[in-house]
Amino acid sequence: MMKNGKQFQYTKLKQLRQMALSLPTELGLPFLYTYDIPLLIRAEGNVVARATPEISNGKVLRTPEEVSAQVEGFTTVSAKVQSQLSVITPFDHQVYTAGNDKNMHIHLPMKANVEVDIPKKTVSIEIESKQTQKNARLFHFSSWPYTSRSDVMSLTPAALRPNTHYIRPENVNAKPFDFVWGKKETGMSFRVWGSSSQQPTPLWQFLDAVRSEGVISALSQVWNPTTLEQTEVNVEQDRQNSQNRKVKINAGFHSQYNSQPKAARKEEFYNLKQMWSRLDGSSQSRQQELLKHVSSGINNAWSKSVDASVEFEGEQSDKHTFSWAFAKSNVNPESRMVFAYKNNARKPCEASLEVKGHLQNTNELDLTTMLNTNVNAKYEALWQQSQEGRKPTNVRAIVDMGRSESRRKSLQKLPMYQVCKNEMEQGNRQLAACQNMTIEANYLNEIKAEIKHENVQPTSAKHLEYAFQALRIAAYPNIDVSEEHSGSKNEEIHLRVEFEPRQLRQFNATVIANNQQTKFNDQTKFNDVPLSQLCRTALVPHAMFNFNERLQGQLLTQDNMKPTCIIDEAAAQTFSNRSYPLSLGTGWTVMMQYVPQHARSGRQASQKLREQEINYIVLVREVTQQQKEVKITLNHPKTEEKTVEIDLQYLQNVVATVDGQTVQFNDNKAADFFNGYLEIYALPNGEVKVEVQDCVVLVKRNINRSKYQIAVHTLYSHPAGVKELVDKRYKR
Repeated sequence: MMKNGKQFQYTKLKQLRQMALSLPTELGLPFLYTYDIPLLIRAEGNVVARATPEISNGKVLRTPEEVSAQVEGFTTVSAKVQSQLSVITPFDHQVYTAGNDKNMHIHLPMKANVEVDIPKKTVSIEIESKQTQKNARLFHFSSWPYTSRSDVMSLTPAALRPNTHYIRPENVNAKPFDFVWGKKETGMSFRVWGSSSQQPTPLWQFLDAVRSEGVISALSQVWNPTTLEQTEVNVEQDRQNSQNRKVKINAGFHSQYNSQPKAARKEEFYNLKQMWSRLDGSSQSRQQELLKHVSSGINNAWSKSVDASVEFEGEQSDKHTFSWAFAKSNVNPESRMVFAYKNNARKPCEASLEVKGHLQNTNELDLTTMLNTNVNAKYEALWQQSQEGRKPTNVRAIVDMGRSESRRKSLQKLPMYQVCKNEMEQGNRQLAACQNMTIEANYLNEIKAEIKHENVQPTSAKHLEYAFQALRIAAYPNIDVSEEHSGSKNEEIHLRVEFEPRQLRQFNATVIANNQQTKFNDQTKFNDVPLSQLCRTALVPHAMFNFNERLQGQLLTQDNMKPTCIIDEAAAQTFSNRSYPLSLGTGWTVMMQYVPQHARSGRQASQKLREQEINYIVLVREVTQQQKEVKITLNHPKTEEKTVEIDLQYLQNVVATVDGQTVQFNDNKAADFFNGYLEIYALPNGEVKVEVQDCVVLVKRNINRSKYQIAVHTLYSHPAGVKELVDKRYKR
């Protein structure tokens, strides 16, 4: 029906909020306060959509490979905030009103074409403003405080009453503004005009308000919605001065997994000439080249790439190309990210950012080994920029992260460490106390950075200097500025950040630049700047969990980043953090089973479970005192619709078999299956990790012939579907 075109008209009038409050006063005159927000949405136009192959042929539904749509019309959104204070005088039937109206209007007339290629993972969008006789006003905002008087029976809106008087600004410094934006940047001109009596907030004042009062309070100072002052802002498209009237956006996404890198040797940083000589081609070829580059020298690499271009078509065509790629491995310590940008404006510009990282895997099941291990990470970054008529800019940074000796000693003084020591004396090395201490031991509380730059553009340097000066003002008086004759060159910046070693709730920062040293600290709180729990989670690096995992764990209020189930020497711990004594026998013990939420409800739960596409279960048993066994059974669409059985046997070393076939792996090369969906690899100190993408992570460690730990971490894709069945036994 859509392929032949269909007209649409949509109108919606809604009252978002409304309130009326009436009460008598001491004078006996009724008092009335009203507040409401009416909203009007209007959309009208024509849409044509096609799918290849067609979604339905009358008998079955099919997934389309290509989808295209053409839309021509307009969308208008209008809203008004009305608030009034009124006093009614019954003897003359008059109502005296003081009010404030805020009006917002958005109007978008356009024609758009959208094409989606699902197999190639590409999207193409073409947007063109509709031809109109006059310049279209795209945005309007106004605030009008007023006073008014009318008959109590009058239904005329306040804005149309003859006795309505608008309150004009008394500030003599308030000036109207009228300027054109976008002509140089995009070739599309937009006129912005209006007036406002609100004075801009200086940057230093805003940052000081953020530090002392918080972000919300600081933003309210920039734009206070309760301020009763006349304000007007308008934006309209200036078609006469616009040289371009069409925007084309093309984007492509690609991801892949490589057991062996296409380039066995890790490639060095590209210079700009090398970068764009390799990327000078189609979007698909750019993505393939970047994927090859970022995954070079990395075994078992997961890599992703995004390529996008924005082209403004018309008399002065401008094209901006953005390319991004990233690669990392669960087993290899290397990672790499590349971002490249290019345009063909009047003064062509090229830029690139490349980052290389090195973070060695750490063991996850032994606190003693973790405390004796030197945990560190290193990152190198190179920013390059070249513009016609200017010298190329180069900024190189080396960042080292590590755990300090004072951090290690502080951890050993915590009460939780003493609880962990008592548990380890009983043979249990990864119950709640030791698990939390192991996570804490992987935090990196020292960051050192050395930045070298050359030919930085004066405008960029000026903006950075202003930002740094504003940061100084915001931190005052908790800063110390002194002359530092360290022998460093003017083209070098040294940064050192130290987080308080015990709780990581405070930090000191030192910046050395231009032979001047600046220390940021709080002189009232142990010479450290306080850090909130969210900032601690986001800013303090961790060797086991990346930024996304830490942030998700914090937002979901989880204690251990990921829900974890443990079977230790003589006890078990469930996902809900309950511990109890447990001794394995020769029968299989169900350690974890994934059950989808919808399959656990209803009268036919068992039948739903049998028909479920995604199932996995972890079983453990003790064959003899010196031989332990773990079995993982799973099926998933990514396993080619078949059930996979993974066995781990603990003899002298860990022996892993997949569907009866013994697999080989080490701490630098994983045994992988189904395009990386399943990986088995070794960690330091004898640990073995079986990682199932989007399902579970199993970690197992062999301390000696009689002691062992088994841990299951769930990922965030299905946290609600994990059932705790550690205490139930099943016979094969």
